[in-house]
Amino acid sequence: LYLYLDGLTRVPESVRAFPNVVPLLAHEHGDLHAAGRFLPLTMLRKRCMFIIFDDDIVYPPTYVREIVEGLAAFAGRAVVAYHGNVFRPPFRSYIKDRHCYHFADPLAEHRPVHCVGAVTAAFDSGQLSFDPTAWPRVPGNDLMLSIEAERRDLPRIALARAAGWLQPIGGVQPDSVYAATLADDRQQSAMMQALL
Repeated sequence: LYLYLDGLTRVPESVRAFPNVVPLLAHEHGDLHAAGRFLPLTMLRKRCMFIIFDDDIVYPPTYVREIVEGLAAFAGRAVVAYHGNVFRPPFRSYIKDRHCYHFADPLAEHRPVHCVGAVTAAFDSGQLSFDPTAWPRVPGNDLMLSIEAERRDLPRIALARAAGWLQPIGGVQPDSVYAATLADDRQQSAMMQALL
């Protein structure tokens, strides 16, 4: 388990207690912020199922098994997630011109999407690998992950789930990437257009 620690200057003792956790301090790796979750792709020595977690979601005990099964349903040739967006004409605004399949809402069947939510995503590192330090410095990383998948002709899939299977911790924080995007989505809108 690789743990990207954004904003911390040292590894907490609670993390050091786990020998299977590889802590990555942001200031030692270029302050990638949310994109730091992909940094382990540059360190892997063998192919793996790359499964992402975030600190503001409650994941059920069956999360890993179910997301791996979801990826297997596409023979590993996809990026799967429990959160995704489908963009709609006129494709001018990332916020206004989309339908969001939010991870906390039910979804009866798997659906193709343009953009997956990185905080609930998984993929085969043999199919998709990249260096997030080469990405432009933009808030969030859902669109960059989806652009990387598009470059490799990998479908993006929102996986079926029951309502509340994944639960957010808290609401939209005032200092979150999403709150900033609600206020000004020009950068994300340009990236959306590049993805399409």
